[in-house]
Amino acid sequence: MKITFDIKIHILYYLFAVLSIITGLFKEFVMFNTLILIHEIGHLLMALFLDWKIEKIIILPFGGLTIFNNSLDKPLFEELLILITGPIFQIIFYYIWQSISYNELLVMYNWGILLFNVLPIYPLDGSKILNLLLLRFFPFITSNLITLYSSIFIIVINIILIINYNFNLMLMIIFLFLLLKIINEIKLINFNFNYLILEKLKNNRHYKKKRVIMGNEIKNIYRNCSHLFYFNNKYHLEKEILCKRFDFTIKV
Repeated sequence: MKITFDIKIHILYYLFAVLSIITGLFKEFVMFNTLILIHEIGHLLMALFLDWKIEKIIILPFGGLTIFNNSLDKPLFEELLILITGPIFQIIFYYIWQSISYNELLVMYNWGILLFNVLPIYPLDGSKILNLLLLRFFPFITSNLITLYSSIFIIVINIILIINYNFNLMLMIIFLFLLLKIINEIKLINFNFNYLILEKLKNNRHYKKKRVIMGNEIKNIYRNCSHLFYFNNKYHLEKEILCKRFDFTIKV
């Protein structure tokens, strides 16, 4: 299997590296980022094992962001496996490191990274796990909007706490960066939804889970499901309704 993807380092990473040198914390910076690297390797290896196509990996000062070149309608369980493998690899590496040479600072960094990463803030792992849970009960658009707006709420609360109680420039930069990512993702909601619909039409997958949608509102479509639409006292096939959205001709 040929593995090709880009690795990009975000400008914030360089900024934090320079700040760590200026403040005399470069050793701590390396330790912190070693844990992050192992965490991302866990995600990467599981994604490759499941044959997910990786477009690029962006290295950030607080973690990595893996961009996949896959269908949006990939199985939810596969995505969950990819998400949990990162923390598992990090914890295993942490205990191996501590068994060789105990370091109190490593304890703080390890559990700090894990706790921060499980926050339901996009694009951290916690938000993706939350979204996977929501996708089982809510349509694609609703699930994503709940995840993104709850992310904004949590970020605003954290920024208020930082300003009023314990100001930390690095944390402030991280939360503002995440806020910009979330706002951009909200703008892409309709684009991603149309992409999902086009994938359903193109791939013609057969799903175990079936849902009936009352009415002809396609925004009520779920991920990893096939649908029947019921309106005008008649059932309509998913493909029929989706084709009409794009004025496609149905091919039998």
